[in-house]
Formats: sequence, structure tokens, C-alpha cells
Amino acid sequence: MEYGCDDALWASIPPGAVRDLSRYARDGQDEMMRQRIVTMREVMEFSDAAPGAFDRSSWDRAVQSWEAEEARKEAEEKAVLKAAKGAAAKAMREAKAAAEAAS
Repeated sequence: MEYGCDDALWASIPPGAVRDLSRYARDGQDEMMRQRIVTMREVMEFSDAAPGAFDRSSWDRAVQSWEAEEARKEAEEKAVLKAAKGAAAKAMREAKAAAEAAS
């Protein structure tokens, strides 16, 4: 089964991730493997290491950058949901006030 982990990604991720992916493959944990590979690819987007070569310090910086970006995305999503909830509450209040004014 194809999971999207090519040789370049395999050579660029930390040994612990390699062990985890190997274990997921061995144990048939396909979804865990897919999720981990997606995360590894996302982290690699922030890495300044040479492709196909694992560098601990570059990896650690990339993980920190990825985590910061994920936190930013989460905060943005929460703000959007909060604004939508506020707009819905306002619309409900206005509808209630209009109904009371009409009666």
C-alpha cells in the first residue's frame, strides 16, 4: 500500500519516526502511518536541511516552526468560530426583538 513516504522523506526524518513508521507498517496501523507521514511532510516544509539528509538541529527548528504554525491555524479557526457564534447570537437577538416589536 502506498503511504507517500519516498526515499528522500525516509532519509530526512529522525530515527524515532523511522522506527514508528516501521512499527505501524508491521502492525497494520495504516491510518497512524498515513497521519505520521503527513505530519513529517509538513514539518519538512519548514526544514532548511539538505533533502534526503537528517540533521537534528534543522529538524528541531522545523518542528518548532511547524508547531507555531499549527497553533496559529488553531487560533485562527477558533476566532472564526467565535465570530460565527457571535453573529448567530446577534441575529437571534435581533429576530427576537423584531418579533416583540411586531406584537
